[in-house]
Amino acid sequence: PMAASSDGPVTESLAVAATAAAVSPADGTSVSSTNDVSAIQVDASPALKVVPRKESGGSWVRCICVMTFDLEVGQACEQVLPPGELSRDELKVVPFLSFPDSQSFSCTIDQSFVFRFRRPSVVPIGSAAPTEQQYDFGYVFFRQVPDPSISRGYLQKSLVLLSPYGFSTLLTNVVEILGIQFFQRGDCVLHEAMEQLRKWPKPVPGFSGELQFCGESLWLEVPLGTEHVHSNPDDSLTDAPTVRPVGSIWTSLAVAVERRTLRAAQPRVATSSPGSPSRSPDPGRGLHLRSAAPCINATLAQGAMNMQYPGLFQDIDLLSVFRPLVKHLWTLWELVLVGEPIMIFSPGTPRRASDAVLGLAGLVAPLPFAADYRPFFTIYDVDFQPYRAQCAAGDMIAPAGLLIGCTNPMLYQQLEKWPTVAVLQAEGSTRSKTDLQPRSWAPVVHASGGSWLQASRESVLATAVAPDVLRKLLPDSAGSAAINNALVRRHFQDLTCEFLAPFLPFMSAATAGIQGYPFSRTPALPAFSPSSFLDDLRPVGVFANLRRNRIKSLYRRFMEGPHFRTWFGQQRSRCMQNLRRFHARLVVDFAGMSAGLSSKQRVDSLQVVQDLLQNLSQDASCPEQVLQGLQNLQQDLLGRD
Repeated sequence: PMAASSDGPVTESLAVAATAAAVSPADGTSVSSTNDVSAIQVDASPALKVVPRKESGGSWVRCICVMTFDLEVGQACEQVLPPGELSRDELKVVPFLSFPDSQSFSCTIDQSFVFRFRRPSVVPIGSAAPTEQQYDFGYVFFRQVPDPSISRGYLQKSLVLLSPYGFSTLLTNVVEILGIQFFQRGDCVLHEAMEQLRKWPKPVPGFSGELQFCGESLWLEVPLGTEHVHSNPDDSLTDAPTVRPVGSIWTSLAVAVERRTLRAAQPRVATSSPGSPSRSPDPGRGLHLRSAAPCINATLAQGAMNMQYPGLFQDIDLLSVFRPLVKHLWTLWELVLVGEPIMIFSPGTPRRASDAVLGLAGLVAPLPFAADYRPFFTIYDVDFQPYRAQCAAGDMIAPAGLLIGCTNPMLYQQLEKWPTVAVLQAEGSTRSKTDLQPRSWAPVVHASGGSWLQASRESVLATAVAPDVLRKLLPDSAGSAAINNALVRRHFQDLTCEFLAPFLPFMSAATAGIQGYPFSRTPALPAFSPSSFLDDLRPVGVFANLRRNRIKSLYRRFMEGPHFRTWFGQQRSRCMQNLRRFHARLVVDFAGMSAGLSSKQRVDSLQVVQDLLQNLSQDASCPEQVLQGLQNLQQDLLGRD
């Protein structure tokens, strides 16, 4: 959780990825809020809604904050740049999220971690989907050093970057660079940093280049086909209110971040939290692996060719973070897939808790994670009291798919009815392992060295999936961490793609009709009925080996969960838009045929052309010459009538 120690220049190359922001059900899918899977209805030809970008979301960093711990008043905000950026309600929450929520440390430490909080809203939690709320990420650099002038004996202060963007690796590096210089040079560096961040170009698709910051150079690459990496649903990554689809059925964002120190790195304080993920310089971090498309089978894999680090937070080292429970990552994958709420508890290590939550959010990639997640959750979060009230009433119904990371035992005790809990005890920790006990109402899946996983539902895959990938991992050595993490990530990407494969036939339409006669109406995608889907289910890969009733139960829970509606509606919208572009090119190519059409055929053809223009006029991926050809044909048909 600390900044890495270094004696000289450091070269670091990381891969970060985030799936596209969710398209709400109203935009592409008509889905009932009921949990009855037979009641879920999906439109055959959903329209892709284009949402304009808010001007306020254009900057990389919303503000820079300095938080301090005062023995008399507690956590307090010393300054905010720009001034007045935080509301009064936010000033009551952000300072408490900016400090490790655990027992006091009796040593000199630096810690960096990530939190995510919901902006104050009149819409209470639980009454609206996570995609309808607004969130910010907080990137924290916390320092504790001895100070005899303070009655407590230690100076405790945090530097925080608030940003709407989830570039966790990039912005964690930024706050560490800035934090070290802030404690050396003082407030002046904050103004300089803000000016540099304002000059950074917006991360539009296709951008690649160096970003200068505080004497160091950060390399950022945003591939084409990117739409969203924003924490808020109505703030697009792109400038124009247009759709920029990718060349695959899975929308993904791959961001390669390479950090090159231009001068000798400042000395950093070594990690003092035992068992936490190492931040020491690792030569293997410079290896940027590229994963190919998962081979489900020759036909179904055709639409999945853009599989280079898809998904959220793919740079998180799963093997290091979940080392005590690494053999049970498959159970966690299943629980995240179906939207089971999960609490990650890591005593005294906020970096491990936040990394674990971010890692789980990306575990089901390339499936977009559409639920809420809080990498660092405390009792001071605005949503803690509603959860606590539900627990006190004995009716704990956590929001579907919610992931929270905690470090304070009090929170673990207050939310005692949380459906799934994973306790990650730091290896070699001297903290008493009797402080926390597994819940009495659910079996313990695994317990070892003070760590355990406890779930209220039995796993379908626990005994069906043999983790052969673990036997292929390289021994611990310089460079092995990056390679091993890439192997594990690739394995789970393949597993997710195999699971999603049975849905792919509902994302393509027969085009023989429009190829034979282009002036026909654009064909619709096949109608989808969840009950019929389950009756005709033909699983792929490892899922084909499961018992019929168990695999149907898994798919039913997935369709009732938060991720299915987002993913399925989004992909059908995208595929329908691709089909319209294909149809438009056919119409333009055969425009000369319109001269021989009858009066009725001209009327029908005019309706087809107008429908295509209405749906493609705001589509940035539709060639200009195709749009112009449609407009010319429209005028020609109107003139003849």
